[in-house]
Amino acid sequence: MNVGRFVQTLTYFDVIPLCSWWRRFRGIEQPKTVGVEGVGVILIVGKGHDLDKRIIEEVVNKGCRVRWIHPQMEGTGSAIPLADSVVIANTSPQVETLVLDINNSANLTPDLLTDVESIIYLSHPDLDSGITNLINLADRQLQDRTEKLIFDFTQPSVEISSIWGAIDDVVMGGVSDSNIRMVDGAARFSGNVSTANSGGFASVRTRNLEPRLDLSNYQGIELKVKGDGQRYKLFVRTNAGWDSLAYSYSFDTAYNSWLNVQIPFDRMVAVFRAKTVPSAPSINLSEICAFQIMLSKFEYDGQLNPQFQPGNFSLEIASLKAYGGNKLTQFVLVENGENFSVKQALKNTNLAYKFVQSYESDRICS
Repeated sequence: MNVGRFVQTLTYFDVIPLCSWWRRFRGIEQPKTVGVEGVGVILIVGKGHDLDKRIIEEVVNKGCRVRWIHPQMEGTGSAIPLADSVVIANTSPQVETLVLDINNSANLTPDLLTDVESIIYLSHPDLDSGITNLINLADRQLQDRTEKLIFDFTQPSVEISSIWGAIDDVVMGGVSDSNIRMVDGAARFSGNVSTANSGGFASVRTRNLEPRLDLSNYQGIELKVKGDGQRYKLFVRTNAGWDSLAYSYSFDTAYNSWLNVQIPFDRMVAVFRAKTVPSAPSINLSEICAFQIMLSKFEYDGQLNPQFQPGNFSLEIASLKAYGGNKLTQFVLVENGENFSVKQALKNTNLAYKFVQSYESDRICS
């Protein structure tokens, strides 16, 4: 066994407590391992009344982040008095507060909608003209939420080595060797897989994701890959343990050709060390904490991979995303009077929207 590589692997994935303690002692923190989007942001626009406070609390309790816009006092540049609702914004790490005049179109830049999944407008006549401009911006900027981009390797937002690391059969005495690195707008998982010393697999896995991903609104994972004609596996993990149950799906690749591979969650197989676990519970899609991609000599329960060849291999990955989501409401208008101009602006967009009354808090946050 290559003891050095074995220890290196365990250290990278935070398996050895002493090594983890030593890094913290020296001030070397493990980076936050989130995907492209992480937890969605709900943009709330209001006048700073009690309703703002109540809606913010409900949204935060649902596990979402809030970007809260409250306006400036006309002509003064100072914020409208907010009573105790400002305490929420200043004390909760999940609430980002922006004091700006939305009636000034220069303030409505695309950055305002970064990571935003939905907008809640607690309507007020003073804000209607500005919110119309925000609606037009949202129509251009908000993504179709039937998909959720998790890793975009064509435009990586973080250093790949801070999230993905190799787990090869060296952990079981084998000699296979792999790595993952950025090349030409994709992540390339490559190396040499050997069956020597009873080995026969190479893989790359994410560190445990913080925060965990909630993909309960989606039907599966879609990979865009260019392979070498071999059969690979995708694992999804809901248990943060190093050696724990995972959910697997095998997929074939075409030599040197890009493919979009859809992996339905309900087709994934519960496995532990390449053995199926029929008694395992269904995958908890609201608690996804890691992904792993593997090339292995074996399929499941001792069966051989019919598309496996020992030696050099290469799989390029352009993206990993969830697909098949229900179309989520992108704009919630909490009515205050007729709001004719706001309603008309929404009807002229492609946004999914709904109108609710202020007393229908269960519908506002649903």
